[in-house]
Amino acid sequence: MFEPLKNIVQQVAARRSFASTFTAAEVCAASERIIAAELPQLAHRIRIKFIERGTLHIAVQSSAVGSELQIAQLTILNEIQKRYPTVKKLRTTVERLDQTEPC
Repeated sequence: MFEPLKNIVQQVAARRSFASTFTAAEVCAASERIIAAELPQLAHRIRIKFIERGTLHIAVQSSAVGSELQIAQLTILNEIQKRYPTVKKLRTTVERLDQTEPC
């Protein structure tokens, strides 16, 4: 019988204690897509860095981009929490974003 690769990866991750790492990566990738959908004009000016203790850390290109993200924070956070209720807040930091850096 055919077993989807996604299920096998999740089973192996659970056995090897990698589940939290995969979940964090999944949250970061989904969050970046949600922000890009809500604020498409800012998609190339932000990078999701990591999630730690319910806080999603986001690098922004400038303080102006951070301000725009803060204005839309409630909407974005609600969308993220629909899929991942463990995310409690967003935190932005201004950083130089390299365009070749992986998302």
